[in-house]
Amino acid sequence: MDTLRRSYNNHRNNARHRGIDFQLSYEEWCSIWQDSGYAELRGTGRGRYCMSRYNDTGAYAVGNVFIQPSTANVAQRTTHTWSKPVELDGIVYPSIAAAARSVGRGSNTIKRWIISGKKNARFHK
Repeated sequence: MDTLRRSYNNHRNNARHRGIDFQLSYEEWCSIWQDSGYAELRGTGRGRYCMSRYNDTGAYAVGNVFIQPSTANVAQRTTHTWSKPVELDGIVYPSIAAAARSVGRGSNTIKRWIISGKKNARFHK
């Protein structure tokens, strides 16, 4: 599997685990990156770029995404993002912090579980 296809699959799977609808085909995803001029600079950290959603809401879909510096995307995150209800193994908690306290783990562990889908972790809708 080529690197772009792997990156697309990772992006789609991470969105799914975060409870975000992902409507971009591989071709659309590649086109957005190519048109941005930053395809070779995808990634996290300083000097890298990421695909973001307008107002961090809605689906990853044509017309609702744009490319921006990764550092800007992180700066736009608010406490609200991580204050959404979380579901772990069928139990709903009001926030990541509440889930972490309940299972005796740190908030970063819960975040990793949400991203990976471990313990059937996801944001509750």
